[in-house]
Amino acid sequence: MEKKINKMQLSALRNVAKSVYPFKAKLAKLNEQIEAIEAEKTMIEKTIASFEEGSRNITGGYTSDELLERVEVKTGKFDTKTGKEIITVRYDLKYPETGYPTRDITEVSEKPECVDYTPEYTKSLEEKNEEESALPDDFFA
Repeated sequence: MEKKINKMQLSALRNVAKSVYPFKAKLAKLNEQIEAIEAEKTMIEKTIASFEEGSRNITGGYTSDELLERVEVKTGKFDTKTGKEIITVRYDLKYPETGYPTRDITEVSEKPECVDYTPEYTKSLEEKNEEESALPDDFFA
């Protein structure tokens, strides 16, 4: 069943199309900008990852952000051209005692069992190993 559009309805549709067009154009521009920004973001993330690769290899998986803290120090001197205070930046270790974050003790599953190294114990182990490794007499026959 086809529905026919009369002149009044066609006029209303045209007015809606006129009103919506600027918003659709703006939306299309925003989508293009989002795509460009996402591409730039991906490139920056790859660059950071390539720089941090060496840090991870040296430190066993830690990045510079995990080990270092950025500290801005005011020098008390002012730039003659801009009049702004000169600030120096340094990177200090977050963990100065160890250099690495400490591991939580709860991560260790269990204490290893103590091994008895008395002469009697080691002698019994040697005898047990000889019995297990002994070949039957008819092995080479």
